[in-house]
Amino acid sequence: MSSLVIPPPLEALRNRPFSFYPAILNIEHNQWQYRKATWSDVLVVNSRTGQEIWIPRRFLGEIASIEDPMVIVGLLRELEYREGAVWPYQRRVIEMPIAVGGPAHPPMPARREGLAPVVGIRLEPKKESNLFRIVGGALVAGIVAAYVVVNLLGGAANRRPPRSATTSHTPGR
Repeated sequence: MSSLVIPPPLEALRNRPFSFYPAILNIEHNQWQYRKATWSDVLVVNSRTGQEIWIPRRFLGEIASIEDPMVIVGLLRELEYREGAVWPYQRRVIEMPIAVGGPAHPPMPARREGLAPVVGIRLEPKKESNLFRIVGGALVAGIVAAYVVVNLLGGAANRRPPRSATTSHTPGR
């Protein structure tokens, strides 16, 4: 039965150097030591420069289970060091320059003042196909013809010739 490997807590890194992945931008050396933690932040110290930085816990990911050559602590977002603090790094979009002789920005559509015009929408009734009319007409004609035939032939079958009083039928002769 295999057991799940639970990554060690940050406190287990107290005496061991580690690196962040991805590395924090604007800091040259990526080797850190754990100093202390609060419920919301973790204080780490750069091993080479001695610079202390508070990292918010919401940006910390998992600690790698493989420690060769160094323990790696994952960051959930790419971070940047500026103004004495760590901030989420946002890549800026730079607008491309306009080509020489090319058209300027496309003109923006003019804004209309007032309400939009109202357009009446009328739904046209469905046009019936000729095939539907032919089949429907043949069906109605067939029902009428069957009714007429049943009434004419059925009435004749119910009518019997009257019995005459002179002829009598005697059983057994």
